[in-house]
Amino acid sequence: MPCTTAARILVVGHTCSSTTFTLQKLERAGCAFHSVDTIAEAETAMRTTPFDIVLAGETIADGRGYDLTNCVVNHSATLLISIALSETCLWLPVVQHRVRTLGERALNSFTLQSEITALLNEKTTGAAAPFARAVHGFMPESAAHRLMGGLDRRTGPEERRGLTLRSGPRPDKIVQP
Repeated sequence: MPCTTAARILVVGHTCSSTTFTLQKLERAGCAFHSVDTIAEAETAMRTTPFDIVLAGETIADGRGYDLTNCVVNHSATLLISIALSETCLWLPVVQHRVRTLGERALNSFTLQSEITALLNEKTTGAAAPFARAVHGFMPESAAHRLMGGLDRRTGPEERRGLTLRSGPRPDKIVQP
């Protein structure tokens, strides 16, 4: 089923092959793409056209993808930066829904598609998640995001398995006077 709302995605700089594949799938689902090579071109494009998501490389011909942060906060919703690895890339959400989020988490290239879909679905309030049905084989919220959301950093493996830790000294370690 084609998307009822065209999402606009700006791609800045070079993309790895796994990202190109993801972009092709999203394009078939109805997303509109605009590609530029430099930071200056990206800033100009964002001033003239509203983009839902900006995908940028960490290093670009005239700067770094992080240089787009302020412009994305002011003109677009989300900025994801690609960190090139040997055979693929890692994606850092720098801005999400116009809020700076750098350092909270990272995405591998396989979860990029589901993350973009989740971001677009969050944007289309009142709609029945058009992008989730349009792209085959993934869920609107990434599995990695659900996994990390379910873990409480204040608990250890015993608590997550349902075992409770006793407070105070262990009974086998109590010294009788």
